[in-house]
Amino acid sequence: AMTANGCVDTQDVKLTVYPKPEITSSLTPDTICSGDEFNNALTFNIALGNYSWSRQYINGIEENEGSGNNTPIVETLTNSGISLITVRYNVVMESTQGCSNTQDVKVGVSPKPTLSSTLYPNSICSGGTFNYTARSRTSDVIYSWERIANSDITPTPTGSVAGAAITEVLTSNSTSPV
Repeated sequence: AMTANGCVDTQDVKLTVYPKPEITSSLTPDTICSGDEFNNALTFNIALGNYSWSRQYINGIEENEGSGNNTPIVETLTNSGISLITVRYNVVMESTQGCSNTQDVKVGVSPKPTLSSTLYPNSICSGGTFNYTARSRTSDVIYSWERIANSDITPTPTGSVAGAAITEVLTSNSTSPV
């Protein structure tokens, strides 16, 4: 600084800049299946004084809103729809120095596949061909099936088969319906 008379003096102004708290664990953790527990132990770049998380009600997720203070995010999430639903958790952090920040953690909740094709197909006569195509109201389903062994039905099951279509000639060795 300099006065009008030309006197000069220098002084230092000392300022401490504290880091902003941030989540260091994934902001987009792996997708979970409907009905599974989402368990996310948040990690941070610095020591925190406090943090809280909250989740608003989301149409298609059966559980009501959720929240917690200074605890991991632990919730069972049930997707009642037929498509992936992204659930957003709002995390508010405050460092021990009083610096604050807000970040979102987003997790996908995938619906469990549910057959939309009949679970009670038409009966067949012994020696007839059983034809069935599995269908689901959920998209992107990979099918596999396995017939349970029954000593009164031939041929003997061959194990797990991939695909939605089932075609088998089934013969009954019984005099009663099987």
